[in-house]
Amino acid sequence: MGLPPSPAMLLLAVIAIGLAYKFRAARSRSHTLPPGPKPWPLLGNALQVSLEYMHHTFSEWRQRYGTSVPTTINVPRARGDSSPVEDLPGWLKNALPASLSRVRQTQNERLRRMAKEEWKASPRAERMDRIDPEMPSKKYGKLAEKLPRRQASDVVYFSVLGRGAIVLNSLAAQDLLDKRNAIYSDRPRSILIHEMMDFSPNMPLLPYNDEWRRQRRWIQASLLDKAKLDSYRPIQQREVVRMLAGILKTPDAFASLIRRYEGGIMLEIAYGRTITAHDDSFVKLACQAILRLTEAGSPSASLVDFVPILRYMPTWLPGSAWKRKALDVRRLMQDVMHIPYEHTKQALAAGTAGPSFLTTLLEETSEKGSLSPEDERAMKGIASVLYAAGTDTSATVVVTFVLAMVLHPDVCRKAQMEIDQVVGNARLPNFQDRDSLPYVECILRETFRWNAPLPIGKHSTSITSDDLYRDFHIPRNTIVIANLWHMARDPEVYPAPEVFLPERYLGMDASTLDATDPRKSYSGSAGGELCPGRQLADSSIWLAIACMLATLDFSKARDAAGDEITPATDFMPGAISHPKPDSGRILKYAYITTD
Repeated sequence: MGLPPSPAMLLLAVIAIGLAYKFRAARSRSHTLPPGPKPWPLLGNALQVSLEYMHHTFSEWRQRYGTSVPTTINVPRARGDSSPVEDLPGWLKNALPASLSRVRQTQNERLRRMAKEEWKASPRAERMDRIDPEMPSKKYGKLAEKLPRRQASDVVYFSVLGRGAIVLNSLAAQDLLDKRNAIYSDRPRSILIHEMMDFSPNMPLLPYNDEWRRQRRWIQASLLDKAKLDSYRPIQQREVVRMLAGILKTPDAFASLIRRYEGGIMLEIAYGRTITAHDDSFVKLACQAILRLTEAGSPSASLVDFVPILRYMPTWLPGSAWKRKALDVRRLMQDVMHIPYEHTKQALAAGTAGPSFLTTLLEETSEKGSLSPEDERAMKGIASVLYAAGTDTSATVVVTFVLAMVLHPDVCRKAQMEIDQVVGNARLPNFQDRDSLPYVECILRETFRWNAPLPIGKHSTSITSDDLYRDFHIPRNTIVIANLWHMARDPEVYPAPEVFLPERYLGMDASTLDATDPRKSYSGSAGGELCPGRQLADSSIWLAIACMLATLDFSKARDAAGDEITPATDFMPGAISHPKPDSGRILKYAYITTD
């Protein structure tokens, strides 16, 4: 039996606890949280976050709170003042005039006028900027070094019911993901995605473990190998001709035909199945599931992930529509994972399966023994992710391109002239022409930038340990969200961001072109991890854009009076920024047969 602690040991323990508390409090005071909206008691910022266009809210917060003064400032004390000034307005009223009074005799007339007149007349932030540390007074120079500077912050902090989150609003802020991926690459478990919609175990949502590494190897073998990518080109070229033939026949159905084009490519790559008719049942099912998923909102900002008890909310209660949508998506996505998997498995057993991502997995895994339920669930999940991830986002970019061409016919004509000069009118553009069509490449980049297809990225991450960023304290377990929409419209990087202007990329040197390429934000992922399907998606989008420019013309629809209808540049809320259905239409520019 142990001896009871002595009074001296108890005293030492109390002192140690007190010192630890004091050290922690001093540390929290010396490093503040990033700026952000003021939270409400208990609720935090739950009532201030828009679940529809949250990227707009985050951008507004960046403009409002992104330039701030740290709340803890080492302010010089005025003579006779025994307490430091803690808030900025009080310091401006007391400490600064008192400090200036001690150095006023050594300042010239300009300094005296500034101290008496301009400091009172100008806004607080402008007064900060006018302090010049090179002024002749050493004492004033020391004071200037201690004065708070305008601190530009591209990181905004908010919280919901005690769970903190930071929003990255600039390309520079992605240092946290790219250079500190060791602590910024953890994927928080989403109640909405993992439990209510039952998406696990899918690689984009897995933590970094053995299962994630296994699925990553599967994807890399099919999407990063050059020989494999080259083998997909005949599929892409066949499907683009089918898409063009469909648009020439029914121009008003261009959006669904674009989705069929992207879906046809990914269906054959993932499952070895060729779409034989426009009304293919699986493509319809998959499109419906993806649309419902995006309507359900972004998982990274779902309220149930901040308030887990909401998962038990009855579906009949007012305000529970989000749960009914989640359960509907669960049913649809289970069908998307199960139906093509079983079809491919049966075709493989019958010897009629074509080469595909899934058939390769089934053959390789079967050689090592019988398939376990865990193996089958993993293969169902990763094959469905390959199909869905390569279909909806890519189709959204191409539909956005159509909207941009309807609104900017001069851009369209310039690109068509380039294609006519390089390719001619006897054939369609192909991948060998890509390097010779720089303006088409600029249109592709600008389309990604003009409408960010994934406004807040694929998924959020969380930080595994406390960190400091630009003297801001980021606590452990903070959710990290990348506001790609704001990054693509940052006027410091892209002047006149609201304007669709492919010419902005012409004349850039290689390093600048790479740094400002908006596709990098979408091809990347959490923790600096590059999307393995980025090359395939990029080539499919480019081929669609180039071939549509070569064969089609774009115009505005007309009303009953014959007047043109200008489509609005509005985009649907949700995880993927779909252009809203509008009145843009496509007219024939040239005729390409399917022969």
